[in-house]
Amino acid sequence: MDLDDADSDVREAESDLREIEKEKEILEKWGFGSEIPSELWGEITSRTAFVMKKETEVKRLEEELENYETA
Repeated sequence: MDLDDADSDVREAESDLREIEKEKEILEKWGFGSEIPSELWGEITSRTAFVMKKETEVKRLEEELENYETA
């Protein structure tokens, strides 16, 4: 995987996370904050972890590229 692919994956993962967070916000807006399903919380947690993993991968690739360019 190259840096461009990894950046694209991060943007897609962040978009997916924002989408599911909007669902939670809608439930809270309509007064169902205490009734948010555990599945939704689990999905938010899972997607957040995925975004963090992809961001770490991008950072690693950027560091590899920087090291390659300075070598």
